[in-house]
Amino acid sequence: TGNFLVAVPKEPIDVFFDPSGVIGQTLAPKRVALNLTANHNMGTVPLAQGFLVTAIVRRTNGSAVSGADIDVHDSATGDKQYTPGDNTDNNGFVDFVVRAGTFDIEFCAPTAFRLVTLVRADEVVSAAKNLGVVTMQNGVQLSGHVQSAGGAAIANCDIDVFVSSTGMEVPTCFDNTDASGNYAVIVPTGTFNVVFTPDWLTPYSSDTALNVVVNADKILNRTLGACDGAVSTGSGTPGTGGRIPVITSSGGYLRIGNPHWTGNVTNARGGATAFLYVAAGSYCGSMGGNAWMPLRMLGSPRVFTLGGTVGAAGQGTGGAVFPLPAYAPLVGLELNGRIIVVDPVGANGFASTPVLCGTFCD
Repeated sequence: TGNFLVAVPKEPIDVFFDPSGVIGQTLAPKRVALNLTANHNMGTVPLAQGFLVTAIVRRTNGSAVSGADIDVHDSATGDKQYTPGDNTDNNGFVDFVVRAGTFDIEFCAPTAFRLVTLVRADEVVSAAKNLGVVTMQNGVQLSGHVQSAGGAAIANCDIDVFVSSTGMEVPTCFDNTDASGNYAVIVPTGTFNVVFTPDWLTPYSSDTALNVVVNADKILNRTLGACDGAVSTGSGTPGTGGRIPVITSSGGYLRIGNPHWTGNVTNARGGATAFLYVAAGSYCGSMGGNAWMPLRMLGSPRVFTLGGTVGAAGQGTGGAVFPLPAYAPLVGLELNGRIIVVDPVGANGFASTPVLCGTFCD
């Protein structure tokens, strides 16, 4: 009947629909992200018409590349597609199914093979498609260890490689550090700028090694500097029940470009409307957070509604995402964040949190 019922944990999960066993029709696989706290009915899950994509992957000497992993990304959005069975066999042959669309198809050989990642960009799929013979070039290994100034290994740090003379990115697979802070990518020979970008949720800044000459296997280690979180300073103004709203942050550290940074408020009036303001400057250090002069606002305030019983003192909680601009001149300036809560008991009809302060890093 096409129905299913499964038990899942109360945490973010991915649900994968793999229709490769369906007889009589070709359907595209699908991935759905969920974050459940209670029973959930997904309703009818439509699977799009699928189209078979095939290829044979070889070295420059004509020998087959076995065990190569193929990743497929939507060319417009960059979203990775779910493509089960996308590894080459002993003959270098691979086939997988995707929906109709335009895709960037990435061929990743096992690191030990020393083959440069190959990308077939903007491949249009509207029917069964044969990519023919895909030839992967020989390369060399760039590897190393990434750590903090205190010597702690930094896991899940992304390594990106760019040609120094042109700025063109060199595609690399398996390019994040492991749990021990080690990485290994395959690149052609040349001179490169190598960018080390830690996870947003780790307290480290990014770093770039310029004009790295790679003529053979090379070890390039890196030590990353620290990056601030945001801390509350100064005093706010009270509202209902004499409660002063409390401000915190989540979603990572104050690296410019962090798309997940979030301002949160608790201990406010239940069900109230709140406004998250974010500015850049140096007000926290000079004024202790007791005054707030947002001379350089970083975009419009975020407006959101608090949870909790409407009008109840201290029950209002909520938050809003405020992506930090990827703007280099912010590095070294302070983030100043404050949440204003509509509250008829507060001064001029508002209650306010103390100021969130911290220094932007790159």
